[in-house]
Amino acid sequence: MSPIQLIFWVHYPGQPLKLVATKNTAMAERLLQVSPYLIKKYGGSSAADMPSALPFDASDVIEIARTKPDTVFVKGVRKWRTQGAALSVGGIRKVPTKRGKQGILKSSYDPVRVLKLTKSEHDAIKAKGGVVWLREALENHPPSVKVAPSRRKGALTTQISFRLSDDHWERFKSLGGIGWLRLQL
Repeated sequence: MSPIQLIFWVHYPGQPLKLVATKNTAMAERLLQVSPYLIKKYGGSSAADMPSALPFDASDVIEIARTKPDTVFVKGVRKWRTQGAALSVGGIRKVPTKRGKQGILKSSYDPVRVLKLTKSEHDAIKAKGGVVWLREALENHPPSVKVAPSRRKGALTTQISFRLSDDHWERFKSLGGIGWLRLQL
């Protein structure tokens, strides 16, 4: 028998029906990205081996959900689709805790950083490979060399966004920020 004993679902106004097979309510709340109140008011739970107890027909997806625990299924117009596994839903990651169990950790996705550059600088970065090139340049540049900050007065600038980790962003700022970047171009 599968270790998954419960099926949780939620269908609140303006949102598609979501279903997940998981071990407990707390994990279902995190995976469905809802509060306990929303599960009580607009959803519920049922034993995984009793699909007839659900207020909708989901017998086809329940068997799949039992074999893919912690995967959120979303009811589309014609069929069910997966929203993602526990490792990716809402940026949730399973990590080992002090007691040896698995806990969940909020996302370590790199935040978006915005730089203002001229059109030619923007095009030069894209031509070199964009954020991949920038990350490699940050890792390969000697840390002792710092460039004084520079500013282009009166130049028409455009915003460009990058996903850089906190470490890369701190290194970027310590090297001189946009002044350093302009020398690399």
